Amino acid sequence: MRRDVRAPAASFDCMLARSDIEQVICSSRDLSRLDRRLAEAYADKLTWAEDDAKRQELRQQQRAWLRMRDTSCLTARMNIVACLMPVYQKRIKELSGD
Repeated sequence: MRRDVRAPAASFDCMLARSDIEQVICSSRDLSRLDRRLAEAYADKLTWAEDDAKRQELRQQQRAWLRMRDTSCLTARMNIVACLMPVYQKRIKELSGD
């Protein structure tokens, strides 16, 4: 259980966070908030997809985005948090914009 139930929580269980990226997300209030917003935007987009083909396409795009997020921010020669913030913000706009 979270120490502060009012604190933003990531979209996944931080007790099960294994990857470096997941651990960074869980350690940052701002990234946890963005991760939750992104998950909500993704779920909303899936809900309103026209058909199964569109939902499958969206799932593939999200998996590709996750791979890009992990590889680009782990190999970036900068702070992982500084790398992840704009990556998340851009994806949220993409999911919310259409």
